[in-house]
Amino acid sequence: MVTSAHELFHQEGPWRHFQVVGSTNSFHVVEAGSKTDPLVLFLHGFPQFWYTWRAYLTALPTHGFRVVAVDMRGYGGSDQPPRGYDPKSLAHDVQSIIRCLGSSSAIVVGHDWGGFAAWAAAKRHPELIKAIAVINSPHPDVLLSKFLKNKKGRKLFWFLMQMQFSRIARFRLSSDDAADLEKLLLEWNNQEWPDATLSAIYRQAFLNRNTASRSIEYHRWVAKSLLRAEGRAFFRQMSKPINQDVLAIGVDDNPLVDAAMMATSAKFVLGEFEFKSFATGGHHIHERRSESVIPVLTSWLIKALNR
Repeated sequence: MVTSAHELFHQEGPWRHFQVVGSTNSFHVVEAGSKTDPLVLFLHGFPQFWYTWRAYLTALPTHGFRVVAVDMRGYGGSDQPPRGYDPKSLAHDVQSIIRCLGSSSAIVVGHDWGGFAAWAAAKRHPELIKAIAVINSPHPDVLLSKFLKNKKGRKLFWFLMQMQFSRIARFRLSSDDAADLEKLLLEWNNQEWPDATLSAIYRQAFLNRNTASRSIEYHRWVAKSLLRAEGRAFFRQMSKPINQDVLAIGVDDNPLVDAAMMATSAKFVLGEFEFKSFATGGHHIHERRSESVIPVLTSWLIKALNR
């Protein structure tokens, strides 16, 4: 049972904790496997931290991979600057972390906003990003085009709009020891996940320092981007396909992201595109059903490295 923030973010296991400094910020990273093996960098989404990838930190090193899970900016044991939650900054974070780890390239795996960062990093830093795997995180242009066009898109759009009123959103999500955060996680996973113990971990992490405020900034950028030249420039840049191989994982019963959006992302990929859909698993299938996702990811990683 964790009792302090340090214990929460530095839970023990077959991995190593340390900090790296990139993009003028300090990032908490968790590493498993040999430093000489190919690097696979894992990026979490809302409202989690590196812990969501704990099963991967245990499983993938046995297949010859160096696995590193990061606390994204604003989360966990990483710095929480007041700004920089746009995709350009997130892509710069990714490339800085890879360089700080002493690697010349990496395969990046991302879920939710971590997947958004993976798409951006692949476009902006192709010399470093060998391939990406994205889980319930469609290509940014697909995401933008599907808002309001189906029930799931409207639900996601409404959630993003609620997050634009940052003080209200922060108050709502943080009140009563982040009880509404647990409700969101349950809603996004069809009332089947997480259990009380895991929910307590994510609620405690969300209430640490300024995590609630900073996590909201990721969502606020989407709406603000439509009104700003830099945002429109980003989507124009992303409209040009990336050259890397991509694994896209979608889930039919995900209440937020239609699996078809993951499949449609293929038109923005010039490399090998592999789509895998699961019937059930909700939005957080990577953690909730890691025993199903890990074999798919491992097989794809081996193929991506050998291409």
